[in-house]
Amino acid sequence: MLGIDDNRFVMYEGQSSYGHAVWPQPPISRAKIIDSELGRKNPPHDSDIQCLIFREDTFDPLTRIRRGRLYKPDPRSNPSSWRVQPHPAYDEGRAARDNGGYLNKTLLTYVPYHELSERSGGGMGTTILLGAGNAATPWTVIGVERNFGGENSVTLRSRSNFGRLPEVDEEKIPASARREITETVSALSDRAFRESPVSLIDRSGNVAQFVLSRWLQHTHNDTACLTKDLAAVASHIENKMSELVILYSSVKVLARLHARGKPNVQTEKNVRVPGEVDAETSLALVSMILLEIGWGVA
Repeated sequence: MLGIDDNRFVMYEGQSSYGHAVWPQPPISRAKIIDSELGRKNPPHDSDIQCLIFREDTFDPLTRIRRGRLYKPDPRSNPSSWRVQPHPAYDEGRAARDNGGYLNKTLLTYVPYHELSERSGGGMGTTILLGAGNAATPWTVIGVERNFGGENSVTLRSRSNFGRLPEVDEEKIPASARREITETVSALSDRAFRESPVSLIDRSGNVAQFVLSRWLQHTHNDTACLTKDLAAVASHIENKMSELVILYSSVKVLARLHARGKPNVQTEKNVRVPGEVDAETSLALVSMILLEIGWGVA
């Protein structure tokens, strides 16, 4: 179990409220398991002591893989009383120690969270928000193992690779459309970390329609697509510019993904609900579209 001093933000661990300092102290984050779009929009807040806690053991910045352990608030009492060994980072004096050399402290108390491995599929594929407020980011569970101490070691993969859209080449965009195109693409990149797969695909489709219709208007003096949906935009480009195979093919695939997010299409066509890979593909297609029309920097 973990104890956290919310005055000094230092951590202790132990059993039955007897503990020692964890030093050097690993990064710890507030955490929340996400099962719905509403959950994504309500991350833990900065003073939340009743949320889950993620204790990081390792982090690989190249692969964006995190490994650590999840804890939940002690259901018996949080905060609760602990007897702990003096912390090596502070000189707490000898007067406050008892005969065993321990100090009495009131700490926020957390116990191992085993419920993740009890979920469908052993918790694999579960989305977990790490952080708080508007600085919370989603991570996907790719592994859960029970360690020797009875805690679940959780391996997480970041969705941050979703946001790698190309830079907008502002010099190539007509001045009259430059600001709205730049803001639209930037907003998609910002939201890539925070939305569900279906929402992200919808947003990607909307951005693609907006960008392409303005590209046709300002570059080809063609206003026919300003009010058309994405599938119609793809057909228009194919009919008018048949040599741009990669461009209109990318638009067609994105339009299909966009349609798959609708429950009626899922029922009618008997197709699966779009997931994380589909969302990643939608962003890659927006990237390809920007590069193909010359408004992105490779």
